[in-house]
Amino acid sequence: MEFIIDTLAKVGFDWRMGLFNLINFFIVFLLIKRFIFPPLLRVIDERKKMIQEGLDNFTQSKTVMEVAEQKAKEIISQAKKEGNIIVEKSHDEAKTVAETMRNKAKEDVEKLVFEAKTHIKQEKKQMKEEIRAEAVSLVVEVAKKLLGNEMDSKKSTKNIADIIKSIQ
Repeated sequence: MEFIIDTLAKVGFDWRMGLFNLINFFIVFLLIKRFIFPPLLRVIDERKKMIQEGLDNFTQSKTVMEVAEQKAKEIISQAKKEGNIIVEKSHDEAKTVAETMRNKAKEDVEKLVFEAKTHIKQEKKQMKEEIRAEAVSLVVEVAKKLLGNEMDSKKSTKNIADIIKSIQ
């Protein structure tokens, strides 16, 4: 052992100083262990708890987010289905309205054609009566000129009108 101490002394190591340093080390270690480590460990534990709570909250939030995303996808899917149904209904309603409008337009055209035909028939009948009346008066005039004012104009007009009616 003395050999070791002599060898260490040659290198510059003093065993008394080493012992003193060792005792100082243990005193400082005990002080640090007694006064610094407990608050430091408490702070570390609190931070661990905060980190763990943060991780738990993150995990919980992630789960809630996944559930929300799934619900959002379901809602979007349902909305698309409802949208398609609404579009189909509106197309069907549009077809129905278009068909109704076509039918109404067709009925209106048929009504206008019928009214026009009726009007034409009435005008034709009125024109025939006017032509007939004018023809009668012309025939009476011609007959008067031929026979020379001897005819009674009321009787002759009636006779000629009866003759014209029987011809038609």
